[in-house]
Amino acid sequence: MTRGKSVLIGVTGGIAAYKAAALTRLFKKNNWNVLVAMTQNAMEFVTPLTFETLSGNPVITDTFNRTTPLYGTMEHITLADTVDAFVCAPATANIIAKIAGGIADDILSTTILALKKETPKIICPAMNVRMYENPATQDNMALLKKRGFFLLEPEAGELACGVEGKGRLPKEEVIFAQTLREISEKPLNGKRFLVTGGATMESLDPVRYITNHSSGKMGVAVAEELWKAGAEVSLISGKESVPSLMVPQQFVESVGEMKEAVLKTLKKRDTDLVIMSAAVSDYTPARYEPQKIKKEAGDMTLKLKRTPDIIESIRNEYSVPIIGFAAESENIEENARMKLKNKGLLMVVANDITQTDGGFRSDYNRCYFITKENNIELSRMTKHEIGARLAAFIADYYSKKR
Repeated sequence: MTRGKSVLIGVTGGIAAYKAAALTRLFKKNNWNVLVAMTQNAMEFVTPLTFETLSGNPVITDTFNRTTPLYGTMEHITLADTVDAFVCAPATANIIAKIAGGIADDILSTTILALKKETPKIICPAMNVRMYENPATQDNMALLKKRGFFLLEPEAGELACGVEGKGRLPKEEVIFAQTLREISEKPLNGKRFLVTGGATMESLDPVRYITNHSSGKMGVAVAEELWKAGAEVSLISGKESVPSLMVPQQFVESVGEMKEAVLKTLKKRDTDLVIMSAAVSDYTPARYEPQKIKKEAGDMTLKLKRTPDIIESIRNEYSVPIIGFAAESENIEENARMKLKNKGLLMVVANDITQTDGGFRSDYNRCYFITKENNIELSRMTKHEIGARLAAFIADYYSKKR
């Protein structure tokens, strides 16, 4: 819950300064009180009026504006004392160097130096790739990390100067999500989870395949909500699944590929919990045709064989707890409870695929959390809200194990 939270957004003089306007709007849309401080160079790219309109608050631009002080006679102290989070986006090499050196020569750098130790500080570097890779910039960023700042890595791509490389400001959704994570209590901090999501595809020939309607939205929602709660999360998704902006994501095609990726991930690192939300195919063509199957007169019989059971494969090699998902069209709770027992799962999240106001490809769902002890029916809510409920269940599970 972030209603009533306040954020100070520091905008510096980089070409990405215009993107801070969208970031301001996103915070405001999510009921944050947004304050903006701009450097003189930032005002060469975007006017303060833009941020005043979007935030609904006056913009701070001058340390020594004695005629109309906006936030008290010592604005930098007032701002530093009252905000719940600080975000610098974009953060130029210059402001990063100033913060590292403790320089306070304008309203933004002065306010940063006055921020309370416990205030989350998210720095979003955005600059030319050579400036970003320069040893001085890298040393300054390493120093900020040691001091408790969070450095959000820039994206790679085509930069304003025309070259390709790392230096683009991350999307506003990523910056916002990282801020949420930094102000949260992180009940799953230190835990490592593996999540699967989306539909697998079983090829008939080079053109055709068998699949289902899953978009992968549920898997992404679960992975991102676990990540927001402090966990380290790996996400393995079907090839056509929606992408995650926050969580490392590996895309696979078939059930066989997903099984291989899951087991490889479990082998590579210790994992505390696996959440199998992927809609995997139960059957695959008994024979793959290397050439396109030609249409002929009459019907065609398609022979199928069972696909590998990924949960069973995990069970054969690891003792990690598993949460499964069940998409059912009838006897929802009964079938889910049977899956819970037969596969030895910690929980089954079951949903009715016949529902018309949620489910496949929708941002909403109605489902049940089914454990050995309880059947909990959830009302219609967003998949991210369901993911947050699941993260809370998992946090409670670990707190009871202590």
